[in-house]
Amino acid sequence: MGRDDSTRPYTQAQPIDGASFAHELVPLALATRLVSAGAYGADAHMSLPRLTGIAHTMAALVPLYGRAAGEEDFRRLTQEELLSGVFAKDGEELHFRDGRAPLRDIAATHHGIEEVVRVLASAVDREDGARDLLRAPQASPK
Repeated sequence: MGRDDSTRPYTQAQPIDGASFAHELVPLALATRLVSAGAYGADAHMSLPRLTGIAHTMAALVPLYGRAAGEEDFRRLTQEELLSGVFAKDGEELHFRDGRAPLRDIAATHHGIEEVVRVLASAVDREDGARDLLRAPQASPK
């Protein structure tokens, strides 16, 4: 059995068979909201900066997919695109500093969303645990 490279960064665009894969994709703007609710709770404030930050976090942790205007098939975004771009509008758009046209049709998989929720929820749990330790009364030395 071969090695699973699904989370390794791509340096060349990888086309995706749209017919069999499209049902697995979730628009990134919706995915950032699902991650926020899953990791921080449904009552958590979903500000645009937080959602945009989640989009950047997702790009660092899981594969993202996109298609340029006029293209029919999705492809996995390359590491170069993700490193040279800046997400805007809660992940709905990826703007490039070099003047390239922004990508507006960006998506994540259901599995990718679940993975990011798991990672962020784990970090939140650890942060809460550290706060509890700091608030606990200190035992006096004997």
